[in-house]
Parts: sequence; structure tokens; C-alpha cells
Amino acid sequence: MGSFASLVRLMALGVIVVLLGIRATFALGPADLAFTASNLDLSPYLAWLETEVRDIPIERPDVESDKKQFMTLRGKGSGPLFHWLAAGFKNSSDKDLSAVIVVPDQGFVGSGLRFPKPLGGRIVSITTAGSITLEPLELAGKSAFSFTLPPGGSGAVAFETLSRTLPGAALWHRADLDAQKDYLAFFRGAILGISALLTAAMFALYGFRSRPVFLAAGGFALASVAFMVLEAGHLPLLIDALQAPILNLQNARSVIEGTMAAFLLLLLVSQTELRRLSPVLGNLLGIIGGLLMALPIYGFAEPLLAAAIARAVFVVVAVGGFLLVFWLWQRGEIKAETSLVAWSAILLWTFVAAVSALSDATNAVLSPILLSSLCAVLVILGFTLTHYAFSQGYLTRHFFREAGRRALALAGARAYVWDWQPAEGELHVSEEIERALGLPAGLIADAGAEAFIELMHPADRSAYLAAVEEAEAEGRGNIEREFRLRHGDGSYRWFQLRARAMPGHGRRAARCIGTLVDVTVTKEAEERLLTDAVYDRVTGLPNRALFVDRLTRALAGLGAPAEAGTFVLLIDVDRFKVVNDAMGHDAGDNLLHVIGRRLLAEAGPLDSVARLPGDQFAILFFEASEDRDIAEFTDSILRAIARPIMLDTQEIFLTASIGVAHVRDPAQSAEQLMKDAAIALYEAKRRGSGTVEVFQTSMRDDRAELVVLEQELRRAIERDEIEVHYQPIARLADMNLAGFEALVRWRHPTLGLLAPESFIGLAEQTGMIKDIGRVVLNEAGRQLGIWQRSFRAREPLFVAVNISSAQLIESSLIDDIKLVLHREGLARGSLKIEMTESLVMQYPERALQILERFRELGVGVACDDFGTGYSSLSSLRKLPFDTLKVDRSFVTSHAQDQRAAIIMESIIAMAHALGLMVVAEGIENQEQVDTLGMLNCDLGQGFFIGKPMTARQVNDALNGLPYASSTGRTAITWLWERAAKDPHQEPSLRAVTSASIAESADADLFEDAFVEEDTASYSEAIGPAPETGSPPGHAAMASRGNWPMTGYGPTPQELEEDAIAEPEAPEPHPEDAVQDDETPVADEHGPDAETGDPDAPDTEETALEPDSSDEDAPDAGEPPPSEVTVEPAAIARRSEPPSKRRRKKRKRKPPASTVPGVD
Repeated sequence: MGSFASLVRLMALGVIVVLLGIRATFALGPADLAFTASNLDLSPYLAWLETEVRDIPIERPDVESDKKQFMTLRGKGSGPLFHWLAAGFKNSSDKDLSAVIVVPDQGFVGSGLRFPKPLGGRIVSITTAGSITLEPLELAGKSAFSFTLPPGGSGAVAFETLSRTLPGAALWHRADLDAQKDYLAFFRGAILGISALLTAAMFALYGFRSRPVFLAAGGFALASVAFMVLEAGHLPLLIDALQAPILNLQNARSVIEGTMAAFLLLLLVSQTELRRLSPVLGNLLGIIGGLLMALPIYGFAEPLLAAAIARAVFVVVAVGGFLLVFWLWQRGEIKAETSLVAWSAILLWTFVAAVSALSDATNAVLSPILLSSLCAVLVILGFTLTHYAFSQGYLTRHFFREAGRRALALAGARAYVWDWQPAEGELHVSEEIERALGLPAGLIADAGAEAFIELMHPADRSAYLAAVEEAEAEGRGNIEREFRLRHGDGSYRWFQLRARAMPGHGRRAARCIGTLVDVTVTKEAEERLLTDAVYDRVTGLPNRALFVDRLTRALAGLGAPAEAGTFVLLIDVDRFKVVNDAMGHDAGDNLLHVIGRRLLAEAGPLDSVARLPGDQFAILFFEASEDRDIAEFTDSILRAIARPIMLDTQEIFLTASIGVAHVRDPAQSAEQLMKDAAIALYEAKRRGSGTVEVFQTSMRDDRAELVVLEQELRRAIERDEIEVHYQPIARLADMNLAGFEALVRWRHPTLGLLAPESFIGLAEQTGMIKDIGRVVLNEAGRQLGIWQRSFRAREPLFVAVNISSAQLIESSLIDDIKLVLHREGLARGSLKIEMTESLVMQYPERALQILERFRELGVGVACDDFGTGYSSLSSLRKLPFDTLKVDRSFVTSHAQDQRAAIIMESIIAMAHALGLMVVAEGIENQEQVDTLGMLNCDLGQGFFIGKPMTARQVNDALNGLPYASSTGRTAITWLWERAAKDPHQEPSLRAVTSASIAESADADLFEDAFVEEDTASYSEAIGPAPETGSPPGHAAMASRGNWPMTGYGPTPQELEEDAIAEPEAPEPHPEDAVQDDETPVADEHGPDAETGDPDAPDTEETALEPDSSDEDAPDAGEPPPSEVTVEPAAIARRSEPPSKRRRKKRKRKPPASTVPGVD
């Protein structure tokens, strides 16, 4: 035990010896507060101690050697080494003295380049002893502590530091420190204020001239201001005020210096226009500058490394930029002359910054020099950019460049200067107008206003002078006038004057200046349009609008009662379509021209002859004398048309049918007379070619409605009113979109969107079904090609198109399909043709040939409405079908009817065994989807899957169609969600009667008049009436779940037609008519005749059924108010008189109608 105590005493003695040795080595005398200078350098008075012990006692440095006193240092750093600097202080005066210990924080000065030192305070903790009590002071960029010693008092202060030294540590008198603090605050405030104003000015220059150089300079200036704030020590105060813990001094330095380097590089690229001089180098440096913008972000992760990279880049850019600008200056670049000064200043500041970073931090002068020199750089840069923006050279170049542009624009637009100075009476007109008018040079320039008015058309002079005098008197306003100037060859050219009056003294115009533009081509085009609006281009005869206007004026001039000899004749050329199709449209135009001249020759001087659309003509005939008889006149017309016409060494023989309406009451309207003549023409064509029929009142029955409906439908085809809508077809396994069925709709101008049952029956009877089918095929193929190329090239969608019996027997069907396939490049099997069992059984041999050709072309073939017709299994074995479409009756009833369910299951199993795909129609609910999915049905179609939609709605929906299974939503759901957001939704379908369409027609209803050569087709059109009415129209479309779409598109537009009136003009004399052998100018559009063949056999009467989209409507529920559902009237009637008409019972229901877009 005694030995242990001896050991402890020995160790204590050793520690005392060590402590005595430390003081003898490092401790100096205490610093006296009674110094005379403003501050005292504390470096000689600081004693340094480094130890691994956190708490250690040391001898107080303020106590004399013979009075040993100790103070305990308690380290608060992270270790493992603890650095201490201790100093003693005393007051040798006879009064209290206050002093402040000031230790500068680590800033840019002395931070180094390669491995920058961390910013901020250098002191970790402070320990005091004796009479000293430290009070911290707020001083920007420095750590300051004040204390007071009484007379003869002393004390010691020990600083725990991050390094071995405290560079710049000083002892200040309190009064002197306050004075220097105010000076530094003023200096730094001035520097920051000037720099901030320069930054704002650089950004303002961008508003004057939108050039990238001003944005780059503004960004560099803004980063420089932030650098000054950081170096002045204001940023820590700002961070504390903002309470932003994510931002510290290290991150702020890396962000600021990285931004300065990036914008300096962008400034170099934009100021030297490097992209113009060297596109490759300019683009490369621009990309590097953009990448450097990510350096500040990297500074949050590695602030010290980011700051080192930013300093290196800044040095490289400053040196390289100066060398580049100097090289451009030697080459004579104008911008390099002013940029050289700015880049010289940047290079000089870079040198000062490098010296400051590498120098000793004790140099207190470097920081103010660094800040002031950076402010000087911004001032020089601001002057450079201001010179660049407002230099006289730029303004001059800008002015001449703008003046040159305007002169070239005037010359290119063939606009000539017109300058009238009333006070001097001088008119200046561009010399170019003399060349444009083919006049000698100086003719207008030398003579002035007199020569200009002399060249003007006499009829235009008064209006021109009045407009100029009015503008001159008012002293303001614009002059807009059109007049004619005489060309050198005697013709006149149209010019348009647009000028503005400039006010002078006395409220009168001091000057009127503007431009003259040659508008001859425009005026001639307007005159041609006016002529074409009332005259036919092929024959030169008045068109229907002018004829109706003349008829209206003629009726107004008749007495009451009307004269007995006023008639309206409608003439239709028989079998014209056959000749037109066989010989071409040019030959057809020549035929119409000759026929028009012959009719004009037969007409009297008071008669009016007009050409109607197609191959029809109209004549307003007056029996002005006894030798003019309507019967003889019609016979002469038939003989004139029957005379042979020689075309290309071939004689053409034509006949005509004539309908005559007798004007008995002048109160009749022109349109009513045209209707009566059309009905009479209808009866004439029924009787055969070359006949004349006079209208009788008894003819006004449903035949008028049929004529109106037919004409409306022809106009619909010609005016692209026939639309194709698309009903989605989904794969039942995953409810993803597989394709569409193309359905036909008629967008009537006044009735809106019409369902197929409103017009398909008449289209079949008149043969127009072939034209409608061709429209559906071409449009569906075009849209399918767009969707396959744009959306799903790897999994192409398909479109199914129905064909009618008329199309099946049409020889051009294969050619039409080949054209669509070749034009659109459709995927094999993506275009599907649908035909019903009834159609296949009606033409079995033809169907087999057509289907074989379809398979060779890569066209899919679907058997539509399987199970409702013959349901011949032999047809499935022989015919190359690849798809079976099961009728909706099996889908809607098999849930309640066990037998129907068994049949449905058998059909699906049989089809799969034969390698056929099965499509179930009429799906109305999720239960049917689940049941059909359990039966392995491939595809489904119906209102539950999706309603018919326009091509635009399909395009908008497919643009956002998801294909990832992770979305958890089917393609069909997405399709309809997108379609429901379409602001241009379609109006609801309407099923209307022929009477409704007839009543909706306005004054231009008979514009197409009555066009048809096929007498047999017209007999069929008024043939036996059907046993029962057509099926009801569309049922209500109910909203369901995620498919809120219940209607379609814009509301129906109303047609507005301006009445066309023309002053009465004398008809050409028959002697002036063109002879038969004259060759007229062909109409570039061809005749508008779409008539049938009178020799064609009668078509079989078929029952009219709506398309599948209509049949899929739910039965329950009333239609919403927006929809109109009207029972269609029977379109076909018997040909017997009304008193003899009776209904006949049918032995069996005729085959279902197979038409485009109708299931």
C-alpha cells in the first residue's frame, strides 16, 4: 500500500514538471489593455497547446512566474486532438479599460484553390479565468468578444480552435472598433448596392433587346452579388433569418461559385457569337455550360469538391475567354473590340482572386480589394453591354436592315408607294407602277397628280377624288378605294389604294401616304365566282338559282288569272350516265354543251333555258303567240335531242324525258312549280324514255316525298354528308380493344344525325347503295390505315365493313378493295368484310368466287347474323369464312332460355372446331360478358362494350390508350373515358320518315331536281308496300358506370341561302346558238349525273333493319329528351292509284337487308 502511494506522488510530480515545462515553452507575458494604437495583434501573445486529453489544467498566462495559478481547459471538440490557444490580459492603467477580441472567420481569402478550407468561425469553445468575463458581439464575418478589466486587474482567455493558429486575431479598443465597423458597413453597402443595380440593368437590357448575352451577363452578375454577400459575412445572418437548416455556408459557397463559373462560360459563348463563327465549338461550349448548371446541385452533396471544381473551371474559362476574344479582336470582329476590355477585367480579377485564395489569411486588405475589384468587373461589363445595345452602329444597322426589309416586302407584294402632299399639290408614286402599267419611265413622276388621274378610268375618278378630299379635310382617317388604271395596251388594271392621312396645321391633313396594290387577279376571280354562282360552266346557261329567280319574277309579273301559256319544263337526258361512264367525263361535258345549245336554239326570245345539276335542263316557256304550242315545243325538243351527236368519229344517240308544269295560279311559288314539274318528270320516266308528262293534281301523293328523299340522299353523297362511325369490339378474355365495326350515318343539314333505317331502304331501291357502300369502304380503310400506322403497329386493330347485295354483284368490288389495301398498306386480315347468311344463299356461286378472292387478297370474311337466316352448316364447310357473328337474340335470351344457352354454347364450340373466331353481338351487361367468357367466346360487341363513335373520338381516345397491365383498367374503359371528355360529342341518332325529310327541305331542296334514268328502279320505288312498318328507331342510350357518353356531336346546323337576284337581261337569239359540232371547254369537275339504267331488272324488295348499334339499345327506359325516335314511314308504295291500293300478305319474311353499316 505504501509503494502505491509513493507511485502516485511520483506521477503527480511528473505532471507538474510537464506543466511547468509547457508554460516555460509557450507562455508569453500578458497583453496590456493600455496600448495606444487602435488595435493590437494577438499572435505574439497566444500560446498553443495540442493534447489528446479532453480536460487538462494549465498554468494561467496572466500570472507572474512565482505565483503559480492554474486553469482547467475543458475540450468540446470532436477530437481526437484538441487545439488550444491561450493568452493573458492585464490593465496597467488607473481606470477601467474595455477591449474587444476580434477573430476573423474563414472566408475566400486564404481558403486555397485545390482543397478549399471550410467557411465560418474558427473558435470551438472559450475558457476564461481571473477578472475576465466575455460578452459576444455581432460583427459581420468575424467572431468578437468584449470584456472590461479594472485597474491592475488581469485574466486569461483560452480558445479551443480548429487549427493551430487564429489568423488575424486582434485586440481592439471598443470605440475604435465601432468606428471601423461603421466604415466597413458603408463600404460593403456601397459595393453591394452598385452591383445589385448593375445586375438589374443587365436584365433590363434583355427587355430592350432579347439576346442571350444579356441573360448570361445578368446571371453572372447575380452570382457575383451573392459572392459579395458571402464574403462580406452577411450570408450567415440571412440563413439564420430564413431558418433554412438545409443550407449552410459550405453548400452556399459551392452553389454560388458553381453558378459564377457556369454563367461565365455562357457569357463567353453568347457575347462572342461563337455558334455563328464555329457552330461545333459554340454548341459544345453551350452544352458544357448547361452541364455546369448542375454543379450547384452537386454542391449539396460534396460542397468542398464542388467548390474546387468551380474554381478550376472559372480559371480555365477566364483565361480561355480572354485568349479567344483577343484572337477575334485581331481578326477584326466588331464585338470583340468592346468585349476585350471586359474580359481583360475578368482575367485581372481572376488573378486577384487566385492570389487571395492562396495568400495568408492574416492579410486584412485582400478581402476589400477582392470585393471592390469584382464590382469594377461588373461596371465594365455593364458599360460593354450598354454599348452593345445602344451603340449608334447597332441602331444604324437596325434602321437600314428594317428599311431594307420593308422595301423588299413592298416589292415582293407588288405594292407601290402612293404619297400625296396637299400643301404642295404633289403626288409621288413609285416608279415601279409605271413599269407594271407598261408606261414610259417618268410619265407619272414628271406630270404628277394630273397624269395619275388621266390614267384612271372615268367612272372611278369621282369616287377617288371624293375619298381623298374627305381625308384631307378631316385631317385623319384612312383611305380605302379600288379603281382602274389604264395599261399601256389600252386595257385597264384594278388597283387598291390603302392610305392614312397625317394631321397638320388647322386640322387639315399635311400628308396622305399609303400603298397601291394590283388586285386585278382578285377582281377577275370575284367576277368569275359571281358568274359561276348563277351560270353553269359547262354549257354557259343559267344555273338553277338564276332560273328560279327568273321564274319568281315571271310569276310576279303575271296577271290574275295567269295567262294560259306559261309552262315550266324539266328535261332529263335518258341513259346519260351509261354514256358518261363509258366515254369519260370530258365526253359527257361535250354532250351536255351540245344539248344546251340545241335547247337554246329551240327556245324563243322570251323563254329561259337553264342547266340543272346532273343531266337535267329546265325551260320557262311562254306561248306568246298562236303559232307557239307547248305540245309542238316539247316534240321539237325531243327531236333536237334525238339528233345524233358526233364525238371522236362516233355517233351518239340520246333521248330525253320531259315533265311539264302548267302555271295556272300566279300565286304559286317557284319552288312548288319546280316540285310539280319534277313529279311529272318522274311519271314520264316511269312510262319509258322519250316521253312527255304534264303534271296533274292527282300526282301529289307520296311520290313527291320519294322524289324529295331521293334528291336529299343524292346531295348527301355528293356533299360528304354520309359519315362512318365505329363501334368498338373487345376481346372478352381481357376486355382489351380488338377492332371496330364501321356503321353508316347520314348527317342531315337540318335533321341532324340520321339512323340507317331512315334512308337505306331507298338507297337499295334506287341503286345508290353502291355509292354509299363505296364511301363506307374507302373511309373505313383510310381510318384503319391511320390507326395502324399511328397507334398499334405490332397489334393492329381491325375494322369490319358490311357489304350489300348490290355491291356483291358489282364487278368493281374487288378493284375497290384492292385499291384500299394498296393505298393504306393494311395488315393482312385487319380489313374484314361482313355479309349475312341470306346474302350468301341469295348468290351462292358469286359469293364463293368473291370470298375466294377476298382470302387471296388477305381480307377477313365474317358471316354476319349467324343463326337468324338459313344457318346452313354446308355454307360454313364450303365458304372460307374466318369469323362468325352470332346474332344478339342468342346473347340476350340465353341467360333466361336454357335452350338458347345450349345453342349458343354449341355454336361457339362448332366455330372453334372449324377454326373460326366468334363475335357475340348485343352485349348489354357484365353478366353476359362473364357468361360468354366462360363459353370461350372470342370477341364481343354491344352497347355495354361501347357505343358507335366518330373517327375523331377514336383518334383522341387512342392517343391515351394504356397497354400496361399494371394500370388495372381495360382498354375499353380507357377508350370510353377519353371519348366522354370530347367536347365535340355527336347528337343522338334520329330515325325519321321520308315526309320529315321532305318537310325539312328549304328553297334549295330541288337544286339537284329529279335525276334518274332507271325506269325499273322508279317502278320499284313505288312498288308494293311492306306488310308491316319498319322496326322502331333508336332506343334511349342510357348512361352506364364509367361510360358516361350518351350522345354525339354538334347540334344540327341550319342552312341559310341568300336569295340570288339578277337584273333582267335579254336571252340570246337562237341564231347565235353554237352549232352541234362545236367543241366546248370541258368542265373540270365533270357532269353531276348519277342516274340508273332503265333497262336494269327490278330489284328484290327487302325488309329494312337497323344496324347492330341501334338494335343493341336497351329495351327498358324511355328515351332522354335530347333524342328523337320516330317510327319510320313506309318508303315504297304500290304503283296503282290510291283508290286501288291494298295490302298483300307475305308468305314469308324476305331476307334481311344487307347494307353498309347495317347488321
